[in-house]
Amino acid sequence: MRPGVLLLLAAWPAHAQEDMPSVDAALLDACRTEACIGQAARQCVDAAGAMAQGVCAGAETAYWRARAEGALNVLRAQAPQVAARAARLGWPDPVPTLDAIETGFAAYRDAACAWRMAQWDGIHAGFEQADCDLRLTARHALWLEERTRSD
Repeated sequence: MRPGVLLLLAAWPAHAQEDMPSVDAALLDACRTEACIGQAARQCVDAAGAMAQGVCAGAETAYWRARAEGALNVLRAQAPQVAARAARLGWPDPVPTLDAIETGFAAYRDAACAWRMAQWDGIHAGFEQADCDLRLTARHALWLEERTRSD
């Protein structure tokens, strides 16, 4: 976990653990565009209060990570056909693997969100990092899901 998110979680009262804010997954389940990114986190903050921003963003990020993993599972099953198509069409070899894509995405997300966080002082830096992680993770999940439908 990133330091900003850890800072926010550490600041959350210990007695509130059983009442941790959560996001309404049903709000996002039908989402297929970037327009809905962050809606569940905003709803969570409206219900739990401004100090829950990081926790709410983290909860929605976890939702999007699960969706990305689901899309990756579908794409992994399609990987042999993708490699065969690329070979048949004479695309450059080797075709990047999904693991390479995920490693590259994680490096980009971590660097971009650290850069965004560095632009802020105090606790707001953690909120910015959490929001960045949420938005990039959600966009990546949507991109992966689109790949599952584009064959």
